Amino acid sequence: MKKLLESYWQMPRAGKWGVWFAVVMVLYFGAIEPYINFMNSVTVEADRIEARLRQRASLKDRLENNRAMIDAGIAAFGTPDLPQGDDRLAALDRKLSAVLNGKAATEKRRLTRDNLTPLTLGVAQKVTRVGKELQLECETAELMTILRELELAPEVSAVSRLDVRRISEVNPKTGGGVLSVTIVVEAWAIAPDGAATAKETPAATEGNL
Repeated sequence: MKKLLESYWQMPRAGKWGVWFAVVMVLYFGAIEPYINFMNSVTVEADRIEARLRQRASLKDRLENNRAMIDAGIAAFGTPDLPQGDDRLAALDRKLSAVLNGKAATEKRRLTRDNLTPLTLGVAQKVTRVGKELQLECETAELMTILRELELAPEVSAVSRLDVRRISEVNPKTGGGVLSVTIVVEAWAIAPDGAATAKETPAATEGNL
């Protein structure tokens, strides 16, 4: 050790600076750089954990918002019946036919509406709003009867649209005239995501029902 010190002190100034440079490099690559790499890895992992926590917080907020939407729907329309598959849509179609049966109404067209905005239920399923758009012609009194029966039907979650247009003069005997009516009734069903379509189905019968 003594000889090394003597050799160091006998070196010229440039040699001493070279020795210190070598010492600094050894310290940097042997201790400082590994520490910096370790801190960088800790920072990256901390960022990943923070991102996951933010994602979970965002998911919680979305679930709470969806829960509020479902609660609002239940408050407005009552507790929904949620069978699997297409049963709800088929039941809605049958109920429309039953309500129109025996009524002084002429059904013009019936459309399936399965492109309505769904509500998220958990992670894997959605509460899908399916509906039927019905176009018919009838008088005012008959329309009131049809609407009342649809509102009371357990198969119908909501009458979400009603467009009425008079297409004839007032009937002096009945006090009303023929109306052109478009009604959209909805039902909720649990189903996987599918392509949004609007498929036309033939009317149950033509003429007066």
